[in-house]
Amino acid sequence: MKKLFNKKGFTLIELLVVIAIIAALAVVVFAAINPGKRIAEAQRQSRLQNTTTILDALHTYIVDSLGALPDVIGKASWIYSGGTNPSLAEVQIGSATNGCAIATSGCSTGTTTCLNLANPGSATSGNMVGSGGIGSYLASNPIDTGIGDATRTGYTISVSSSGIVTVKSCNANNNLNGGANISVSR
Repeated sequence: MKKLFNKKGFTLIELLVVIAIIAALAVVVFAAINPGKRIAEAQRQSRLQNTTTILDALHTYIVDSLGALPDVIGKASWIYSGGTNPSLAEVQIGSATNGCAIATSGCSTGTTTCLNLANPGSATSGNMVGSGGIGSYLASNPIDTGIGDATRTGYTISVSSSGIVTVKSCNANNNLNGGANISVSR
């Protein structure tokens, strides 16, 4: 007598066993790749990208302006002159007019007013925001969401007497697992 049907495919039990094995392996692999470390590394890379973005925007402005720094930097009251080459003490980037002093993770600013690069106001006494920033090169100030907000970004900028511009990320998590502080200079 002939069989009426041929056994093709897998039974439900076989499929469930395979799915259970794959799920167990996925749990082991997920635990092994340490998602907390991956998240921290992604945030560090974001901070590095933000510092580079700020510096690229500033550099593009300087090139387009034939070597001149933006007015927001050149007219600020916290510039001190070393002869013909002005230098800028480290100051936090943001739009706040108070509470911008920061001392963490290699950053040390004594100024209480932030430097607004993207959308500067007019230069007034007591307000270190100058007139003429890099708004057309930088749509908004990048924000380190770990320590900053729209008014205090968590990034600082300084200019040496030789014209070297340095942008830093001030988040203490930058140097996780022995990594160096994030700082980009040109």
